[in-house]
Amino acid sequence: MAKILSLFVGVVTVGVFELIVHVVFPWKWLLTHQNSYGLEGCIALMLFFGILGLGVKPWRKTLWVVGVLGVIFVVLQIIGGPHSNKNGP
Repeated sequence: MAKILSLFVGVVTVGVFELIVHVVFPWKWLLTHQNSYGLEGCIALMLFFGILGLGVKPWRKTLWVVGVLGVIFVVLQIIGGPHSNKNGP
């Protein structure tokens, strides 16, 4: 029962996050960032795995490690890489 409830709460939390970011309080920086899809996905997965880890004790360590990896990927995407120069060399 805890697994099903945690899955449900995690999905609802991710849905509320997306609703807030896109509709309620549009987060312009995130929506216009060149890596916005990746950033949104990583943040949503961090929320989902964090909540799932809170609810299901046997999976906690694994899910929280995945959440920490999500934080690392968010930081890497915020930093970005070399910008392409489309107008020439």
